[in-house]
Amino acid sequence: MAQASRGGEMDTLECKVVVIGGGPAGYTAAIRCGQLGAPVVLVDEGGLGGVCLREGCIPSKALIGATKAVSHVQELLSAGVVVGDVRIDPDRLAEFKDKVVSDLMNGLRDLMKANRVKVLEGRGEIAGLGRVVAHTAGGVVECRTEAVIVATGSVPITLPVLPVDGVRVWSSSHALSIPEVPPSLAMVGAGYVGLELATVYARLGSRVTVIEVKGQVLPGIDRDLAQVVATRLRRLGVEVLTDAAVLSADTKGDDIVLQVDRHGKALEVRCSKVLLAVGRRPSLSGLGLETIGLEAASFFDVDDRMQTRVPWVFAAGDVTGPPLLAHKAHMEGEVAAEAACGHRKSLRARVVPAVAFTDPEVAVVGLSEAQAAEKGVEYIKGRFPLAALGRAHADSAQYGLVKVLADPKTHELLGVGMAGAGAGEVIAEATLAVEKRLPLEDIEAVIHSHPTYAEAFQEACRAALGRAIHVVNR
Repeated sequence: MAQASRGGEMDTLECKVVVIGGGPAGYTAAIRCGQLGAPVVLVDEGGLGGVCLREGCIPSKALIGATKAVSHVQELLSAGVVVGDVRIDPDRLAEFKDKVVSDLMNGLRDLMKANRVKVLEGRGEIAGLGRVVAHTAGGVVECRTEAVIVATGSVPITLPVLPVDGVRVWSSSHALSIPEVPPSLAMVGAGYVGLELATVYARLGSRVTVIEVKGQVLPGIDRDLAQVVATRLRRLGVEVLTDAAVLSADTKGDDIVLQVDRHGKALEVRCSKVLLAVGRRPSLSGLGLETIGLEAASFFDVDDRMQTRVPWVFAAGDVTGPPLLAHKAHMEGEVAAEAACGHRKSLRARVVPAVAFTDPEVAVVGLSEAQAAEKGVEYIKGRFPLAALGRAHADSAQYGLVKVLADPKTHELLGVGMAGAGAGEVIAEATLAVEKRLPLEDIEAVIHSHPTYAEAFQEACRAALGRAIHVVNR
């Protein structure tokens, strides 16, 4: 445990490692330091769990899960499920979401105590060599340390034409609190966050318009997979505008009117609220990086031990750059902790999976067709539609597909993409296969449980070899 002393006008703590930031990277780093027996202090300003737990991954999944359940019940009429008026109470839904977050935050506090992590609630600032100052409600605390791990996460990118005010223009944080269910909502940005929240509010009853400057929803994702999601959104009543840029915004009465350019033509989108979700940037202000010559214009440059160019400063999570994903942050936090404590562990993962919890889910790992073409990588391809999968029919979820890419000579898996029910779970097997450079034949040879969505991955691998069972091989 960090040792406390009294120095001048401020309290002083002596420790091995100070972690600044309590999100997935930060709390993982702190716990791992504690497990290694290192005296560790965690300085966190926003609350344990970071954006992921409080305003991102977890609350959004709570909302998605609840609204999806209602939507699924309505779709099961054809299966003989007869119910009354199934609806969502937004206030009780918000209470449920808040309880999920609260329970998990309490669990994190218990983990901090169990691993002897000293938590200071406040803003952390590097004040010089081996010194971090924590500005807390009870005063200033100086931490004298051998190493610092910066894990302060990221903040939303804003647009000059759409300043977020929390009233008419929301950030994702505002939307997740469900302040109201607006009659109409314009979602600016069709990435993971934007489409997840567009789906939630459409299910809650808002008339949703998605505006995306790129040529497809989920930019960067395989176009075939993204198209599955776009089709489902339209069936949900969502208007999808791609290749569309917001030029200006004006208010008319209680509404906001967006002037949009699409393919050189002017469009007007009128809505009650605007939700801005156009990406994130690293949260680095106020850290005192200039005092140690480590000012970062953007993301930190780190080596495979998460070490910056200042030897005693490490960084982990969103501050190290894309992909900005919690599971990547967890791994980086663990590696940074090991390195800060003098161990030789390094980040060895070749690939990082990504999941969009849209309807249906989309999950990818490794190369897409577009990325392979851009890099000049030759490949063979296998596809398997969920329309040919027994489990998907039984669940009334037979929309979507699995696509695999493999080396034409060695058959080593290069990339996997899935759009459909269960994609977020099945991608774990695909990630292991791509990470370990397994050939298609290895997946083909493993007996997969029936009926499951994992069978679709196996069948896609079979299709790449020209011997799928449940579709005609071409």
